[in-house]
Parts: sequence; C-alpha cells; structure tokens
Amino acid sequence: MNFTNENDGQAVWDTRSFEATNNVYIIKVWNDAATDACRRLFADVDFAERVKAEKFDIAFSEPLDICGFGFFKLINVTNYVATIPMSLSEFGLKSLGLPGQGNSKFATTTIYDTGLSFWDRTVDFVTPIVVDIINDYDVSIKAIWEYVDPNFTYDQIYANARYVFCNTEEHVDCPRPLKKVFKTANGVVVVSFGSIAQSANMPMPLKSALISLFEAFPEITFIWKYENDTIPNPASHLKNLITKKWLPQKQLLSHPKTLAFITHGGMNSIIETVRAGVPAITVPMFGDQFRNGRMLKYRGIGEVVLKAEFNFRTLQSALKKVISPNYQKQANDIAAVIRGKPMQPKERFIKYFEHAANFGYVEDLLNMKMRRTSVIGYYDLDLFGFFGVVIFSVVYVVITVARRLCRRIVYFVAQMMILMFRMVDFKSVRTKSATLYRNGSVMFVQVSMR
Repeated sequence: MNFTNENDGQAVWDTRSFEATNNVYIIKVWNDAATDACRRLFADVDFAERVKAEKFDIAFSEPLDICGFGFFKLINVTNYVATIPMSLSEFGLKSLGLPGQGNSKFATTTIYDTGLSFWDRTVDFVTPIVVDIINDYDVSIKAIWEYVDPNFTYDQIYANARYVFCNTEEHVDCPRPLKKVFKTANGVVVVSFGSIAQSANMPMPLKSALISLFEAFPEITFIWKYENDTIPNPASHLKNLITKKWLPQKQLLSHPKTLAFITHGGMNSIIETVRAGVPAITVPMFGDQFRNGRMLKYRGIGEVVLKAEFNFRTLQSALKKVISPNYQKQANDIAAVIRGKPMQPKERFIKYFEHAANFGYVEDLLNMKMRRTSVIGYYDLDLFGFFGVVIFSVVYVVITVARRLCRRIVYFVAQMMILMFRMVDFKSVRTKSATLYRNGSVMFVQVSMR
C-alpha cells in the first residue's frame, strides 16, 4: 500500500502512532483505499461473470482485505485457502475454534513485553475481543452485504478455509549484495524501515538520533535506505554511512559481516533477518510489528525501541546489546534450527495447496466446532464465574461458622467464669453477684464484691 500524499507518509512516523488517536487515522487511510477497490470490484459484473465461467477448483486470498473472500462467494468458489502476511494472531484463533489467548501468545497490537503486569495482561485480553466486535462492522463487510450476501460474517473467512497459511518463514530472492562495501567494512548494520515508513519522511529529531548513532560507532559501516533525493540527507558527511534508495535486503542480511538490522519489524523483514542469523533492533510502526519485535526480544535476538523512546541513548544501548557475542550466538543458533527444518516453506505451501485443491469435494475434517462457541464459552467466563461463586460461598460459610463457633466458646467460658466467682472463696473476698454482659461481639463479666 502506498500513501497518497506526504502527510500520510509522515503519519507513520508520528510518535503517537501506537496510541489510538493516530491509529484511527492510519486505519482510515487503509479503509478508504480498500473500500473503493472493493466496491469497484463488485460493480464490475462482466468481469465477475467471466471469472465465474472459468469454474476454478480453488482460490486463495488474505483476510486483511476481506473483499476477496466476498468475491469468491460471488463467483461460487467455495474451496479456498487463506494466506496471512504475518503470524496468526488472536484475531484469527477464535474463528478457527482454537483456544483463547494468553500473554504467552503476544497479542498482535499491544506493545508490552512478556513480563506483563495485571494492566498489561488486561489490555492483551481485551484487545482481541474489541477487534472481534469491530470486525462485524468492517467497511468491506458492508460492501459484501450490499453486493453479495447480507449474512456474510468475518468468521466465515477463516472457518471455511481449507488451510490457513501464515507468513512465518517466507522470503523473496533479491539481487546480489554490495560486495565492495563489505570488502572495506569491519562490520555492517543495515537500516531500513520498509516501503511505507520511508526514512525521507522521518521527522528531524528522529533523523538526528540516527545520525548521532552513526557517529558513535565509526568502526561500523551503516547502510541506510533513504528514498527521496528531494529531501537533503543530513548525514551525507559521514564516512561510515552509505545511503541508497533501494537495498538488496536479503543479500545484505545474509553476508557474514552484517552485525545487526534496524527495522520497522514487518514480518518479511523479521523472517529474513532471523533466517540470516542477524540480531535486530525493531522500531514498530503499527499492526503486527509490535508483536514481531517482542518475539525477537523474547528469543534473545533483538531489542525494541518505541517511537516515543526513539533517541540516541536508547538506540545506542540497543545496538550495543544486539552486536554483543551473546546475541550473535543466539541468532546464529536459531537460524541453524530454522534452516535445518525437514520441510522448507515453499515445499510445504505447494504440497498443502495441492492437497486442498485435490480434495475440495471432501468435508473439511479440520473444521473445529468450537468456533461456534459464544464469547462466554470461548473464554470460559461461565467456568470462572461458577468457580468464583463456589469459592466465595465456601469461604463465606467457613468464616460464618468460625465466627459463631468462637462466640459459643466465648459464651461458654464466660458462664464458667460466673460459676467460679460464685463458688470459690478467695480468702476473705467473696462475690456478691456476677452478671454476664454482651456489647456487640464482646462479652464481659461484671462482678460485685460484698
């Protein structure tokens, strides 16, 4: 997706973009573009009829823009797979009938680490529920209701898919690396924030923080993806800096002299750096990038720098960590495990896609009925409520019985004391009378001497 104007491009660099206010603006830009494309697709009746006449055996699309799945229904293609350009989040788990989320699963849009406080876990718990409700009012769904099926739901996308392919190790070949750079460099750090968050649109305070970082490590060569010649590059005077409008990212990361990667945290970039065995500093912008950065930090192969904390000190601290031997070894070990998997992503995708196409006429044996469970049942809220009432009742009964038993014991002791005062001769002192008094839960004996 390309933003239509410079203001849209600069919005992703807003240090408030992890907050709700700016996220609303980014989502609006996305929805406006997606809605326009969706309505034009459904309005092209001739195109739909031509595609329908082909009688395709299988189709695939991705659920970030659900219009494609509505189009499948329009052309009567019921056998399809879903492809997700990121890891499967809690937003898709419920639709598949899989168990609910916990903090170990890293909710996609939250920014917290795995050592979660009560409030952090509350946000992680509530976010998928809120998004699940919002999905029912998605703009694209309204277009599908209008042109295709008024009963179409977001859950149908995942639930009716033969397979759901997640982008966990997919990567794309790129041209050869810049060999001349590596011949003269003691070590290289690649800096790229993807195609949407362009460095040329970065606010000057953030650029200054990066420039200070480059100056602080003169022994390292930094390769910075800087896209726009019309905006002067303020770091052009640095001898250890190379700027390019485009980078052969995969090849750069795969070179043995590459020490680290400063990235926005898109899943393709994450997979490329992990498979190359290069630790990363993630500066998440939106979407799954927060989770992706936390994932690397959890595995000990990355650090996360939020835009609100994007300054020289935090960048310097993060870079010192990721170029340390511990991070480098951990990154290489994980890369070796991934590269040694018995079935690589391309082979796995092709085999399962062919399997779905060949057996589309058979009932989906992987369809879990749990997906039809209500929100109460899905999150076991009824069980929590039941056991909460039981525990409260047991505690209440125990406390009530204990209090009454204590009162009876005190009353019995007090009666015995009265008898003792009446019967015992304390030398020359005798009791004239003894009376038991009670004030609330306190009992006492008043003794009159004769």
